[in-house]
Amino acid sequence: MLVGELRSAVEGLVGVDVHSLTDAELVADLVEVRRQIDRLEAAWLARVAVFDARHVYASDHAASSAAWLRSVCRLSPGDAASRVRAARCLRDQLPATAEALGAGDISWPHAKVVCEQAGKVADRLGEPGAQALTQAESVFVDAALQLHPADVGRVIRRWEHVIDADGFLSDADRAFERRYLNISTSWQGVVHLDGRLDAESGAVVLAAIDSLTAPTPDDARSAGQRRADAFIELSRQALDRGDLPVTGGEKPHITVEVTLDSLERRLGCEPGELTRTGPVPADTARRLACDASITRIITGPDSEPLDVGRRTRVIPAAVRRALYLRDKGCTWPGCDYPAEWTDAHHIHHWADGGPTTLANLRLLCRRHHRAQHHHDQQHDSHHRDGDPGIPHDDRNHHDDQSWFAHPAHAPP
Repeated sequence: MLVGELRSAVEGLVGVDVHSLTDAELVADLVEVRRQIDRLEAAWLARVAVFDARHVYASDHAASSAAWLRSVCRLSPGDAASRVRAARCLRDQLPATAEALGAGDISWPHAKVVCEQAGKVADRLGEPGAQALTQAESVFVDAALQLHPADVGRVIRRWEHVIDADGFLSDADRAFERRYLNISTSWQGVVHLDGRLDAESGAVVLAAIDSLTAPTPDDARSAGQRRADAFIELSRQALDRGDLPVTGGEKPHITVEVTLDSLERRLGCEPGELTRTGPVPADTARRLACDASITRIITGPDSEPLDVGRRTRVIPAAVRRALYLRDKGCTWPGCDYPAEWTDAHHIHHWADGGPTTLANLRLLCRRHHRAQHHHDQQHDSHHRDGDPGIPHDDRNHHDDQSWFAHPAHAPP
């Protein structure tokens, strides 16, 4: 009977033309519908608790309540197990939390945090833990009425340390042992990161990344893009310092192999080739070569090396010092990145005959260096469109000349 009335009410709610609602009505509906969803969650969990206690799942030959919920209610394995644990905890240990959820005063995420964190401590300590939880539950409910779920979790963790410092330390040790960072490269050259850090290690990483994520006035990047750029910049700075351990007889660096045709962006040129990640656009190789150490390699018809030159800096040290003194940092309007976080950009690229002089150089941070090369490439493509199929020049090359470019953030 009640479920039938609920179904009718939901059908009426779903049938509303939401586009016809005023802003005030939308706000009121969002708050009230969310509140009722949380109340329904409490009612549903109360039924799960009884269902679990009676072992009703066995009549359907299911192994457990969680298995039954996965099959019949189509919940994920993790969600089904979490709901069953929460239902038991609300029933046996957290009556005030269950009442607050049933009234719609706190949300399901709040109740879940209290169940998972506080319930875990009570289970670990046995009867003393259950008594401590009974005494502290009202504090957790009050916190849930005022704070976000993550902040409620912090309140519970502080309580946990007070009543069970040894267990708190054991949890921290386990979190540290479970740390990992997986890095994989797809066939497209895209690098995927996935990891997990304990609280202490995570705080170190967040402090470093957050220091580099402030948006600039013209910044259209998302927060995730700014964090990714900060992670890359931290890695570049580590390479810049040159104090990382030597591997293979050289200090760590990235290398891009690129032909002269690619550097000069002749039509039909090959892509560049980055170590570890594979082919990259010729324009990427050209940008990396803008401020790099260069090794000329002359190859024969079968790509065998015939002559390998010495590695030389595109930007001599004296010129770089003068450039740092003149520009002070990134010269892109509105950008305040210091000189140490920049590349020296050739206004007229050296591969096109541009001189490596102060008059032809400007400092650009990595993001704006990329943007400048993108702009230059579009400009050049526009001018070449009127003369399709004609390369920059008609010089014949009897030997193929390749360069291994070691960008500026690699030690010399």
